[in-house]
Amino acid sequence: MNRRLIVIALPLLALIAAAAWFSRPLPPEPVQAGHRLSEWLQFYDSSWRFETNDGRHPPFTDVEIARALDTIGTNALPFLRRWLMTKPDQFKPWSNHQLSKLGLIEFRFAGEDADYQCLAIVGFLYYGSDAQALLPWLLECSHSRDPEVRALAYAAAFFTRPEQTVFLPLADRALQDPAANCEAKAAQWMVERFPEEAAKRNLRARFPAFYHEESATDAGKTPSAASGRD
Repeated sequence: MNRRLIVIALPLLALIAAAAWFSRPLPPEPVQAGHRLSEWLQFYDSSWRFETNDGRHPPFTDVEIARALDTIGTNALPFLRRWLMTKPDQFKPWSNHQLSKLGLIEFRFAGEDADYQCLAIVGFLYYGSDAQALLPWLLECSHSRDPEVRALAYAAAFFTRPEQTVFLPLADRALQDPAANCEAKAAQWMVERFPEEAAKRNLRARFPAFYHEESATDAGKTPSAASGRD
């Protein structure tokens, strides 16, 4: 093997080995009507984002999507927990860029992984209070030193619609946690769920937009902060 081939082959082998490690498959997902949990969550997300005559709207009705997700039920919870802390894959795009710089090598890593953190949030939105089994873990995560982890934990915990004695301390911490950037989410949830407590904290002055009688969110299909299933 000549020197040029060695120079090309070694980085390629290193990239393939690293990709095999960082791109390990997630456990098999629950499947309903021929589609995985992640696919049904994507359908649910698209169903309220896009109108039925939009090419991005899923090929299922809201009733069909709800039936599938309800059938999967609490079997979804271990995946929501895992996905919430699964950061979007940055390795494949970086690897493909490095491979393109090698020249002569046409191999590329195919496909982009789903944004599992986004899917997890959509799952918490859908399952709502049915996901409260994960609330103790979410509360623990909300104390993380990592503000991104705290932000995800706050958002997911709010969607589980915890009772007032749990919600208020959590929301109060979020309101005092600018690094997590969840103050507005906490305020909107408090205004919608516990308006008297929001008034005590003078949230009208700090977040006046949440006191409009009808917001743009209410006028469209997009769920409000307090949307979910009870």
